[in-house]
Amino acid sequence: MYSTALLLCLLAPLRTDAAPSHSTTSISQAQSGKIVPVTKSQFNFNPFQLTNICLDCVRLNTTAAFSCEVMFNWYDPNSIKENPVSSCVCNYTWAWDGVTGIGENGTDIDNGAYDLCWQGDMTYFEMRLVSFHTAENFTLELGHRYHDDENFTRPWDYPTTFAQVDLQLPLIGKAENKIKHYARGPVNATIYGISG
Repeated sequence: MYSTALLLCLLAPLRTDAAPSHSTTSISQAQSGKIVPVTKSQFNFNPFQLTNICLDCVRLNTTAAFSCEVMFNWYDPNSIKENPVSSCVCNYTWAWDGVTGIGENGTDIDNGAYDLCWQGDMTYFEMRLVSFHTAENFTLELGHRYHDDENFTRPWDYPTTFAQVDLQLPLIGKAENKIKHYARGPVNATIYGISG
C-alpha cells in the first residue's frame, strides 16, 4: 500500500489538471527520502477508451429505491503488445433514492472498494464509482494491471495504471420508474497514476 501511494504521489504530474510544478530541491534533499516534484513524467500513456456507456436506473414503484447499473466497454491501448486481453466489459450496480448524490456529503459508495471487471492470472481490469451527483453526472475510477516488460523491469513489470473520468451521458429515456442514459463514445480516460 505504501509503494502504491508513493508512486501515485510521484506520478501526480500525469494528471492533466495538475499545475506544473518547479523544483529547486537539491540532490542531497532528494536522497534524504523527500519526494521531489517534477515537471514532466518519464511515461507517456495513451488514455483508456470507453465505449457503449449505458446508465440504466429502474425501480418497482415511486416509493422504492432505484437499482442503477452502469455498463461500458473498456479498451486499454497501452497493453496490447504483451497481453492476450486488452479490453473488457464492466458493469456496476448500486441503489439510489433518485435524489441524493452518492459519494458527497458523507454518503458512502461501498467504502471505496473496486469491482473487478475482468481477472486473469496476474492481470485485471477494475473500476469503482467515485461519485454520483445525478444520473447525468457521475465519476468513475479505473485501474488496469497488465504485463509490460518493455517499459518496466522485474519485479515491477506488472504495473497498474489508474484513470478517473467524469461522465455526462445524454438522456435517452425517462419515465416515472425508469431512467436511461447512453453514449456511444469513445470517451477517453486520461491516466493519472501508476503503481507497481
